Amino acid sequence: MLGLLDVKYPEALAEELAILRAGFAADPYFRDVPSMQLQQRKTALFFHAKDDIPEVRHELYSLL
Repeated sequence: MLGLLDVKYPEALAEELAILRAGFAADPYFRDVPSMQLQQRKTALFFHAKDDIPEVRHELYSLL
């Protein structure tokens, strides 16, 4: 399943998502989460609802 979000200011949202992702990458709590590893090509690059842990999903949905 694929979802689509129609936003008024996509560039601003992209910037906020990048900031959120960088915050996760810098947080030691998420260091060992498999989806946060660059080589996994998951959350470290793009958010993935089925691969993200609940804490990541919560923060992402709160932002959206």
